Amino acid sequence: MDVVAFFDDVSTLMLAADPRLELLGSHTDATTHFREAAAAPHRRVWNMQNRISPRANREGLPLNDRSRAQGAELRLVVPADQLDQFPLLTTIQPSLRVGAVPKPLLLLDTLAFLSGPLGTPLAHTLWRTVDPGLVARAEAAYLAVWEAAVPAEDVGGLPPLPDRTRDVAFLLVDGATDKEIAAELGVSERTVSGEVRTVVRWVGARSRGHAIALLVGAGR
Repeated sequence: MDVVAFFDDVSTLMLAADPRLELLGSHTDATTHFREAAAAPHRRVWNMQNRISPRANREGLPLNDRSRAQGAELRLVVPADQLDQFPLLTTIQPSLRVGAVPKPLLLLDTLAFLSGPLGTPLAHTLWRTVDPGLVARAEAAYLAVWEAAVPAEDVGGLPPLPDRTRDVAFLLVDGATDKEIAAELGVSERTVSGEVRTVVRWVGARSRGHAIALLVGAGR
């Protein structure tokens, strides 16, 4: 499968306003569209991204949890630099793989989300297609990238955190105090303090503040 050729062809179709592709708007609206699409039960969520922001990490967590609860197959591929910047990726997606990602792509069963062509007025736009031919090509492109990628654990990815520790880590990133985290999770402040120490050790930080910096990619 020529992955680059697929994305080049899709870019050409976007620029030609081909009706098989629907322009949804800006990348900033992506989570809203993904949430709407993920509301219905689905069997797979295949995602590859060349850049993931802390905000996207946080907003995507409930979507991943719901998909996992539905029994969907979750896959994510990112470049190695994203794993270095956001160590929580291995917790968000335990089946994470690391590899070369030519362009972002998200597959939900018979639906594909794609990004607009860079270097054009359509850069940083989000598109959707349900065309069977395009979705089939998108699937083949994804599988080619997935099979060439390697498990995150093979390149130094941290082991996934337990759910409660994960939730504490995200609340730390949000700037919450131990008291606020305890209230949010319905546990004692002493329990939260223990979980915070676990997060600090897990990420290899010198302190709570250093751990937060590492979690958001600002401490390396």
